[in-house]
Amino acid sequence: MSLGSLSAILAGTVAAGLSGLLDYVVKANKELADMGNLARQVGLTLADFQGIQFGGAIKGLSTDQINSGLEKSASLLNDASR
Repeated sequence: MSLGSLSAILAGTVAAGLSGLLDYVVKANKELADMGNLARQVGLTLADFQGIQFGGAIKGLSTDQINSGLEKSASLLNDASR
């Protein structure tokens, strides 16, 4: 294998790694933004929301189950306040 082909392979590997890292950062950033939006919707601080998610995860609940439960609770409280 020549030095040129080895350099091309290495450059391709680095580019793929950077692309994967960028995708991960974008996904994590979107999840944080979504978490903040949902926390505001249900009337919690982000720290309280994260605490509830952590507690639910310890009990074996999925993130979707926790989020839908919080949304339902917020909806019921909103209806009761009217």
